[in-house]
Amino acid sequence: MPLVAPKVVGNLSILSSKIRVRNQLPGAILTVYQNGVSLSPTFVASGGDQVFDFGARPFTAGRDITVRQQVGSEVSSTARPRGFSRRRSA
Repeated sequence: MPLVAPKVVGNLSILSSKIRVRNQLPGAILTVYQNGVSLSPTFVASGGDQVFDFGARPFTAGRDITVRQQVGSEVSSTARPRGFSRRRSA
C-alpha cells in the first residue's frame, strides 16, 4: 500500500517560520518543497499532526508549498499544493 501524502494545514505567509503538517507516519522523514524545490532541513515525524520550525522564514509569496514523506525506500506523492494566505500570519 503506498504512503499517504502529508497535508500542509493552516495559513502560510512570507512571515511564517513554521509549518503544520498532518497525515505523516511516526518516524517518516518529511521534506518540504517550494515550487518543487526542496527546502532544508528535513524533519522526522513523531505523529500525525505536527508543527515544524525552520528557525527562519523560508517561504516566498506566490509559491506552492507541498510536503512528501519517506519511510525506508517508500516515498509518498505530494499532496495538492498549499498557497499563501493574504493575511499576515507568523
